[in-house]
Amino acid sequence: MPFEYQKNAANSKILQAKKQPGLSKDITLDFSSIHIRVYKSEGYQGYFNCSLAIPSYQDDEGYVFEFPFSDVNESKLTDIEQEADSDSLIEGIEFGESFESNYRYDVQLHEHSFDSVINAMVCKFEDKIEQGRRILSFNLSIKGTPFNGYVLIDEDFYNCN
Repeated sequence: MPFEYQKNAANSKILQAKKQPGLSKDITLDFSSIHIRVYKSEGYQGYFNCSLAIPSYQDDEGYVFEFPFSDVNESKLTDIEQEADSDSLIEGIEFGESFESNYRYDVQLHEHSFDSVINAMVCKFEDKIEQGRRILSFNLSIKGTPFNGYVLIDEDFYNCN
């Protein structure tokens, strides 16, 4: 079954979520496949942004849910506190909300093209406790660029054993 997205990406990479480093042994994900999608910046030539797509979840219109990466220099705990009551996979993005309307973390391609940027991706889960709260994030850095982003994974999408 082909996946339908609201917007066409310049490139993408498919990963098996459970094979990514950093996932604690006591965590079981409710999804197996993830797509890292790379988009051309709409505001800046030679810039890009990325999103995490989880094909096993679709919106009411049948589009795959996508969640843009945020800059790691922003506080993850602050994001969680602001959205503690939200049914979102990451801060500030409700499941029914359009991918088009969300913040983008745009970064310059530098030495890469849209074809080569997916080969420089380094992904990992990060699981930690901050101020008594468990925080699971999916982190993405791209060698040769300043891109260093994260997506917070809501506890509705994994189980702790």
